[in-house]
Amino acid sequence: MSNKAKLYLLISSLEVLSLTGCNKDSSIKESTIIESSNEETTMESTTNIEETTIVIDKDSEIKEFFDNEYNNIKESINNIDKEAIKTKAKNTFITFVDFVFYDKEINGITYDELTDDMKKQLYNDFCTMDDMICKVVPDYKENISNKYNVVKGFIKPKYYSIVNKIKEAIGDDNLDTIKELYEDDKERLSDLYEKGKQKIKNKYESFRNK
Repeated sequence: MSNKAKLYLLISSLEVLSLTGCNKDSSIKESTIIESSNEETTMESTTNIEETTIVIDKDSEIKEFFDNEYNNIKESINNIDKEAIKTKAKNTFITFVDFVFYDKEINGITYDELTDDMKKQLYNDFCTMDDMICKVVPDYKENISNKYNVVKGFIKPKYYSIVNKIKEAIGDDNLDTIKELYEDDKERLSDLYEKGKQKIKNKYESFRNK
């Protein structure tokens, strides 16, 4: 083989080796990127699952707490023990108001950390309990301090939608705003009542004139 042929063969071999090396290096880099991406996705998924689990646990813990409170009150009602009903119901009312309106923690959990569904369920459940207690001991919320007295009129399911407005007014120590929220609702209900009466009256007159 001539020297020229040998030189050509050597150059060709080097080019092949060079190309093979680049492809191998590129393959390693691509593999590393894919593995890194998979690790990040897995970590993100795990984090989301952990956060969701924590939220669910908080909902469950608060629900269990108030379920126990309600069961204790029901037991007193079944035993027709009015003094026990008063004491337990008043304490539960104060705990509920502190938790919902004054951001006091229960077992290290705040009201704002609950899901919206649990907040609504908690409010409706307490309103149901309050209604049941009032049928047995209507004055159980008497003789409470002003911070609880200002919100006791809002313990009805229809007021759940303005809980945040009430909390803002409380935070600003603006009792006038709280009264306005309550009076506005009374006025709105009064208007609906008057419109209802007028509607019935119109129907009656229409029927009478036939």
